[in-house]
Amino acid sequence: MLWCTDADRVRIGTGLESIDEVMLKSILTFARGHPLLANRVMRYLVVGGSATAVNYISRFGWSLILPFSLAVPAAYLTGMIFSFPLYRHFVFPQSHRSVHQQVSGFVVVNILGITQVWLVSLALSQHVLPLLGGGTFSSQAIGHGIAVTVPIFSSYVGHKHLSFRGTHTSAS
Repeated sequence: MLWCTDADRVRIGTGLESIDEVMLKSILTFARGHPLLANRVMRYLVVGGSATAVNYISRFGWSLILPFSLAVPAAYLTGMIFSFPLYRHFVFPQSHRSVHQQVSGFVVVNILGITQVWLVSLALSQHVLPLLGGGTFSSQAIGHGIAVTVPIFSSYVGHKHLSFRGTHTSAS
């Protein structure tokens, strides 16, 4: 069940599924059949790019209530919450690991990612970009924008081999 109330549930196939689940399955069936998204790496880039956008944009909101050094990890966590169900259902749907094992692996992989993003964000925004004449807002925006791209490769490898290992598809 994704997000639904009992009133939203409908009988589909052999059991009850939420309307959200039915819609998600329809979208996934369509997307998996699309030539550009037939490859897992392409699906990873779409989901990861969406999560990166959520991370980046939410940091501006977090910065209204938190200092930059705390807004960066809060934004990363926001992107993680957004991305886990998408990775699980869209990129690595055939994993044979339990949800608990997937979440545990996902957290471990993202500890590396959040560390990379935090360190690069702070280094660029507080040390490098101010030397180039950037103000606080622009240094933070540019520094975080660059930093969110850093863990792309390590996250893919980590999710494939740890979070969702046991995934068997032909398009890896």
